[in-house]
Amino acid sequence: MKKASHNSYSFSAEDIKNDLRREARALRIHTGFAEIIIEKVILKVEAYKKSHPVVTEKDIESLVYSELKKYHKDLAFIYRNREKII
Repeated sequence: MKKASHNSYSFSAEDIKNDLRREARALRIHTGFAEIIIEKVILKVEAYKKSHPVVTEKDIESLVYSELKKYHKDLAFIYRNREKII
């Protein structure tokens, strides 16, 4: 997410992909498996974005977490708590 203007955010699939790749490497998840998970998550986020006229950053983060939880619970946990972990 990049701040576009007053309380408005610009969605960037590439930013989410990079965040997830970094977290997957930290967990030592195989690169190929991580890429499959990431693509599935991004497809869901893109579909959600197209079907909703207004989408918040929290909506996207929540959706990413929900999708990650289906495929890799540790990665989902790290993603959800990434700003809280020291």
